[in-house]
Amino acid sequence: MSHKRSKLETYAAILDAVSSGSQRPTNIMFHANLSWSPLNESLAILVQQGFLAESNYGKRKIFSLTKKGEDALGKLHQIEKEFALVAMPVESISGGANPNLVEH
Repeated sequence: MSHKRSKLETYAAILDAVSSGSQRPTNIMFHANLSWSPLNESLAILVQQGFLAESNYGKRKIFSLTKKGEDALGKLHQIEKEFALVAMPVESISGGANPNLVEH
C-alpha cells in the first residue's frame, strides 16, 4: 500500500532531482515521480522561497539549486541518515543488547 507524500517529501524529491542534474521541468517531473500540476506548484514555491533559481535557456525554463537549496538538501539528507539509525534494531546500533531496555 502506498501513501501520499508530504509536501516536504515532494520538495525534497524535486531538490534531489535538480541536484542530480535534471534542470528542465519535464526531466524534474520524471526524476521526482510527480505529475505536471503538482510539479509546477512546487517549483513556484521553491523558487519563491529561494531554494531554486529559475532562468530561461532559449524558450525553455531551467532550474538550478541555490545555496539555500543546497544547504536544505544537505540537512534533509542528514536527518534521513539519523532516522535510518533510529529504525535499525537496537542490537545493530549498539553492538549488543540495550541494558536500559525493559521487557514487559
